Amino acid sequence: MIKETTEIILSFIKKNIHIEDDMIDVYRYGIEITLSSVLNFTLIFVISFIMNDFLLAVFFLLSFIPLRSFCGGYHASTYFKCNLIFSLSFALCCCISKLLNLYFSNETIFFCGVIISTISVSSISILAPVTNPHKPIDTYQKKKHKILSIIISFLISVIGIFLITFKLQYGFLMIVTLFTVAVMAKIEKTIQRRCSHNVKEEHC
Repeated sequence: MIKETTEIILSFIKKNIHIEDDMIDVYRYGIEITLSSVLNFTLIFVISFIMNDFLLAVFFLLSFIPLRSFCGGYHASTYFKCNLIFSLSFALCCCISKLLNLYFSNETIFFCGVIISTISVSSISILAPVTNPHKPIDTYQKKKHKILSIIISFLISVIGIFLITFKLQYGFLMIVTLFTVAVMAKIEKTIQRRCSHNVKEEHC
């Protein structure tokens, strides 16, 4: 759907604006990313509307987007899979945070938050940045992304635990979101290592 819509928009743009041939793919990619992002945001806010809590989307996005931007992580092969995984991740994070706040004491939630935060921040500190093979970055950018990933993940964990102390479910939502990014980083890192190993075996 996104690719078809992109071609329609691109065709409209080409009719009204002169675009150099070598810039067409740049425009196409930009349109695709924009449409995918709009769809992702729409799905997240629809889910939060269904759950009757707009702030769920706000706290999730404020935690996920900055960290994911610098840490990196799993990249789906299609926009459909990307949108699906993003939406399911949000729904799962919301369900976990709501269930814990419903059935467990605040002391237990606080303890779980500290443990999960420690694991997540430690994992991100080791793994970040997990770069996209299609968008390589230089050594300086890697160092910058690693530092920012560590800082952002630490801030998310501190704010999350702080909110938990006030018995706010959004705190644990931030912690679970942090953990989700760490898991995605680990998955992508594992996939890249396997691909690299397979390539080496083919050349042997």
